Amino acid sequence: MRVAMVGITLLALALLNPLGAQLPKKEDIPKNIHLLKTSKVATERAYAADQLGLRGQVRSTDVKEAIEPLLEAVKSDASPTVRRAAAKAIGQITPDAEKAVPILTDALKDMAKDVRMAAAGALASFGNDARSALPALRDMAAGKDKKLSNAAKMAIRSISRKNNQ
Repeated sequence: MRVAMVGITLLALALLNPLGAQLPKKEDIPKNIHLLKTSKVATERAYAADQLGLRGQVRSTDVKEAIEPLLEAVKSDASPTVRRAAAKAIGQITPDAEKAVPILTDALKDMAKDVRMAAAGALASFGNDARSALPALRDMAAGKDKKLSNAAKMAIRSISRKNNQ
């Protein structure tokens, strides 16, 4: 099943990437982790998180060393752009749910709307393992913001659908 998903992901990346940009290389992982942890420039940290997420989407074992820095970025980076990118990357990689789901659930309360939406999307990728986030997602779904509500509802459906399988 994982092999089929990798093939589909690579095909999707190729189709969505008409300019020919390449999949992030395995040898760039340490550089991206370093940027995520130390760069003073938010756009560089966000780019590094994006690159780690893309690489991890194809082969999560390649980015296992990036999980802790990404989770730390979701929790405490000063930039909402970086917190959003890190949450999205965690959803692409889907590491151990025991560590990631509580942090993503807390991110549903972030001040930045984009971070809350990315956290909801990331939680959806964990399926049944994210069921502890359902109460927080239901609260978010009941809110007045249409985009946030829809993101939460999609995550709830994804988690619930995978609960029933």
